[in-house]
Amino acid sequence: MKITGKILFLLILVIFLLSTAIHAQDSLNVRVISKVLSGPYNDIFKCGNYCYAGGGSRLSIIDVSNPARPIEVGHYYVPFYISDIFVVDTLAYVTDLVTGLHIINVSNPAMPHEVGSFTSRWGAYEVQIVGDYAYLAGIDGLIILDISNPSSPTELSVSGVTGRCAIALYVHGDYAYVLYTMDYLRILDISAPTSPSEVYHMSTRFFLWDVFATDSFLYLACDTHG
Repeated sequence: MKITGKILFLLILVIFLLSTAIHAQDSLNVRVISKVLSGPYNDIFKCGNYCYAGGGSRLSIIDVSNPARPIEVGHYYVPFYISDIFVVDTLAYVTDLVTGLHIINVSNPAMPHEVGSFTSRWGAYEVQIVGDYAYLAGIDGLIILDISNPSSPTELSVSGVTGRCAIALYVHGDYAYVLYTMDYLRILDISAPTSPSEVYHMSTRFFLWDVFATDSFLYLACDTHG
């Protein structure tokens, strides 16, 4: 489960539906049940009983097994600024806006330590892990890494657009949906990770911030059109 966005502090929310008899509809009620850390934090990822929050260069590991009493149990600093977090099992994949990708062992949440890294030109904005591959969005475009050996990530391919940098991505099946500044969407066939090929592109004429895909639909978040 991944939640992204600019937040001043980590909020742990409980969501439940209430019946509304007036219009025979359900209304959504959200309330804050606890707070932890003072922020600012700009990214968060939940895996198991832990939340991993990025604020500045600090990766905070928070035990949320009791949502009413979250506790920070460990932290780790990357060189500059955390832009995205993706956690699989005992490894946290953290992108830095300047240095690229850092792979951090979090098997002991109180003592996280880096086990591998990949330096990309001008860092990376977003990361998604699928199997033995890491997909990075950055100034050079979509970067695909082989992470079967986490201590030594290997670049397999780079797919970019001249004059644009990739700011967000979502991988679903054999396709990567990549957003580029300012208003550009590319769909890439990544069935061959060493040679991804474009199958579609479009300019939306409005700034795109994030993307999500299913088998049949593509969801885009933009600044002016919802």
